[in-house]
Amino acid sequence: MLGLGNSIVSSSPVEKLIGTYTSDFTGGGGDNSSSWIQGTDANIFETAEGTITFTTNSSIGGSSGWLKCEMDTNQTGLSSIGILTTGVAYPVGTRVELSMKAYLPDDSNKWGTNEPISILFSFTGGTAISVSYFDLDQVIELDNSSMNNSSGLTVVWGGNGLGTTLPVADDANFFEISFGSLPNDLPQAGAIWYMKDIVINYYTI
Repeated sequence: MLGLGNSIVSSSPVEKLIGTYTSDFTGGGGDNSSSWIQGTDANIFETAEGTITFTTNSSIGGSSGWLKCEMDTNQTGLSSIGILTTGVAYPVGTRVELSMKAYLPDDSNKWGTNEPISILFSFTGGTAISVSYFDLDQVIELDNSSMNNSSGLTVVWGGNGLGTTLPVADDANFFEISFGSLPNDLPQAGAIWYMKDIVINYYTI
């Protein structure tokens, strides 16, 4: 006699998007470039020497909507820019995805002499989730699907044993971009970092 046994069908939990930060550097009513600040002793970022000037809706080769970040002082250590909050509250174990465009002009070794240039991306609690290597004079698209592209970007995603899962809960997650993580990559006076189309997505189960 044949019988039908009980079977249990299990499925993996489904992730859901719980929040998104999207940059707007177009200079219009939704422009949020004023949220970006340089690192100082008074905030949670790596201290930048001198002044970093932010200019919204800057253009590169006919493409507008870039945030231009220009340093006026030689940096002797790790420096950074960032936003104190992305406006997204999330629980422990939240997975984060980052995409953006960036451009570093090659201008008399103002980005050092060790191309490609290392850039460090960090989230709340100083959690470094990627180190990226940027070629100069190229618009680089940071893409979560592959984390590298033909323009020369290579990302160590989850480097130093860290990953894309945030280890602490936070009501207002900061996001930081740091320069000079390698000695030969220290930006000099006049160094410029352009960025646009930043999207940070937060997922949880």
